[in-house]
Amino acid sequence: MKNLPLTATDIDTLFDLSESYMVPTHQDHVVRKGLVLYNTVNRVMALEEAEKMEESLSKAGFETMMKEWTTTFSLRQEFMDELKDCIDKLSLLLVCIMSHGRVGRIAGAENTEIPISDIIELLDNILPKKVPLVSASQE
Repeated sequence: MKNLPLTATDIDTLFDLSESYMVPTHQDHVVRKGLVLYNTVNRVMALEEAEKMEESLSKAGFETMMKEWTTTFSLRQEFMDELKDCIDKLSLLLVCIMSHGRVGRIAGAENTEIPISDIIELLDNILPKKVPLVSASQE
């Protein structure tokens, strides 16, 4: 019997049986999505930075979407819009939120702010449990 790479369905089936997250080394069946969500409020080079990130993710094999957001409400909406059609097929999701902020909060236009923990909770609620949630921020 030939060893075939694990599909997203295989990983989903095995998820509860293993303490480790499995990413197949042969990645034909792995769906990698990258979201580059950038804000231009008080960020002169924001578009150029976002384009570099999108290019890097594309080179790494991610299906990448780049979108500008302004208010924290629109940021939440971008997550929902971009993930609704692919949520069940995801194997790996990399989200890059580019904005200013302070003390664990991301700043948007019109003095809107959102705690990073709210974004993590939003993703935790909409992502399949088989996709591990790891966060990192740079302040």
